[in-house]
Amino acid sequence: MNDSAPNHLAPRPAQVPLEPQYATQRRFGADSTDAFAGTASADPQHEDECSPPMGRASVYRDGRQDLAQLRIDIGSGTELRVTLMLHAAGLRDLAARLLDAAHDIESNPAAVLAEVARAAGDAR
Repeated sequence: MNDSAPNHLAPRPAQVPLEPQYATQRRFGADSTDAFAGTASADPQHEDECSPPMGRASVYRDGRQDLAQLRIDIGSGTELRVTLMLHAAGLRDLAARLLDAAHDIESNPAAVLAEVARAAGDAR
């Protein structure tokens, strides 16, 4: 763990089942429930607020391999599942890209980018 990294960037411990026969199964998240559920997409399936998200992403590692599985489920009933197997370098690359995108969203909100695009169009 990098002690100089902010808490939200420092690696968290894997969530490991208590049953010894599943000790190599490792999921990642704030707690075991969160790790199993994964990260929900921001887009609801329907306009009403009680609609489930359109998808979820989760990370799982079978400790018998030096790979982790990025799983993306699409649809409230998992109508489509995409699974990528990634080495540590691929996971770090994806994490960097996700952090880059998060930083861009926070630094350049959509309203600001729309204004910049409008101003650029007016300048032509």
